[in-house]
Amino acid sequence: PFGIFHILRAFKHYKTIDFMLLGAAPEWQHKGISSIFHTHLATNLQKLGVVSGITNPQAEKNLAQKVWERYEYEPYMKRRCYIKNI
Repeated sequence: PFGIFHILRAFKHYKTIDFMLLGAAPEWQHKGISSIFHTHLATNLQKLGVVSGITNPQAEKNLAQKVWERYEYEPYMKRRCYIKNI
């Protein structure tokens, strides 16, 4: 009968977040904006008590993978693309 309170609490206090799509416009890439953004994001998420995050599946050789090198991360999902000429 009191399940609604658990749901409302889960909206305010969570430990895992989903990084849907993170990126920068081409004119802002390679200028440090990503570093500033992720530092600000990590600081605020630590204050909120978030301990883990989930990203969308990314290709193994994607440059966006470098963003996560400074964190302790474990890739749990990979995406590959195979091409066969007919």
